[in-house]
Amino acid sequence: MGRQVFIITTHQAEPMLERLVGRLAPIGEVLVHVDGRKPIGPFRDLVSSAELINDRTKVFYPGWSMTQASLSLARRAVAIDGAERVTLLRSSHYPIVS
Repeated sequence: MGRQVFIITTHQAEPMLERLVGRLAPIGEVLVHVDGRKPIGPFRDLVSSAELINDRTKVFYPGWSMTQASLSLARRAVAIDGAERVTLLRSSHYPIVS
């Protein structure tokens, strides 16, 4: 089976994001888009097992910018060798796995 890639959009460095990345990192690649309006520093230590993508967008709700952020993540995800499945999450999501 090909590699699983999780792509996450976020705008807050919070414990839920840290927990989500910690849970997903052992089973797949984790890419994170941090809202371009936020300083990236606080996220670096919080999610050290994830890749914080450089192609950042200033996100305004509602609007096209959220889609732009997701597309930046998707472009990076499909560039990963062996990537077969991509799952988009928000930092506030926490999937339940059996």
